[in-house]
Amino acid sequence: MKLTLKKTLVIFGILLLSRIVYVSIFGPPWKVVGRYNLATIDVDEEMSLTYGDQIVVPPTVFAVGHNDKYIIVKQHPYNDIFYNQLHKLPDTGKEEENRNITNFYIVKINDQYTNRPDSGVFGPLTFDEYTIKKKELHISDGITFTKVIDYLK
Repeated sequence: MKLTLKKTLVIFGILLLSRIVYVSIFGPPWKVVGRYNLATIDVDEEMSLTYGDQIVVPPTVFAVGHNDKYIIVKQHPYNDIFYNQLHKLPDTGKEEENRNITNFYIVKINDQYTNRPDSGVFGPLTFDEYTIKKKELHISDGITFTKVIDYLK
């Protein structure tokens, strides 16, 4: 009986430790819908829309909303040296967000688990492109940004 209790305590300890490590690395996730969360790695300026542990919309995400089929996202581009190298994007040599630019994303919600959550992502879009894409996808104007992180605007 003691061996079983020991095993249970060890398993519980490992699960608790893994959760603490996840939160310390990625920050506390804010649930959006389903498997989608807002999460950050180090600082809030690195806020991303994630699906599980995969980044769907890169930093800096500062507003999201959703209906049954889509998530809408507002984002300021963040110059992340590693991310830019990985995706072959231009690099300014310093990490910072650009609050003079606001990009919009539309993300199709995956009801079933997928290992390719980025396949239904439209963006980055300008406001005009976003408005056109919303009409193409028949997304009503009733969908609003319900989670806004004011200090990242």
